[in-house]
Amino acid sequence: MTGMMLIQLALAALVPGWGNPAPAVNARLNVVATTADLGALAEAIGGSAVSVQVLAKPTEDAHFVDAKPVSS
Repeated sequence: MTGMMLIQLALAALVPGWGNPAPAVNARLNVVATTADLGALAEAIGGSAVSVQVLAKPTEDAHFVDAKPVSS
């Protein structure tokens, strides 16, 4: 093996995705926030790359929200 081939082999072993880049994924990241404030923060940071679901309504006190299943 030549020196250049050894360097490429070492880089392919050390750097993930060097030899075979991962395909692009267009799926949105699902984020669940407990309060509306955290949901707004997640939307501001993630933009169109996230789908945010907030568990407590903005008018509810998060300390007194009853736990219940969320319908999808």
